[in-house]
Amino acid sequence: MTWPTISGRLYREGLFPIDYVVAVTACIFLIVLDRIIYLNRAKAAKVVYHYVTFAAFCAFIFHVYHRNGGSGNNGLLRAFFLLKSLSFALNARQVRSGYKTHGAEAGAYTPPLLSST
Repeated sequence: MTWPTISGRLYREGLFPIDYVVAVTACIFLIVLDRIIYLNRAKAAKVVYHYVTFAAFCAFIFHVYHRNGGSGNNGLLRAFFLLKSLSFALNARQVRSGYKTHGAEAGAYTPPLLSST
């Protein structure tokens, strides 16, 4: 059986590891989902979204940490965990404060008066 080649490399070897491709695809999906929730101003959905993603992220980080033997050389894992925790805290503040009103609702834009003349 012959495999298709791309620039002399076998397709089955892959340009990127499948873990990276899945991770990037999942991140793009989560970003789009977060924006959809934001545009619909669904506070309850935003809370559920962040708790689920934070729990999944924690489970993944703990799994990777213990798979590596729990050694002290996990500075990147700690940095990513710190960034996700900071993101979680900032998004909790956004949910608590409410969504910013835009356009005519906030009084920033008033449509011109329509005259019949």
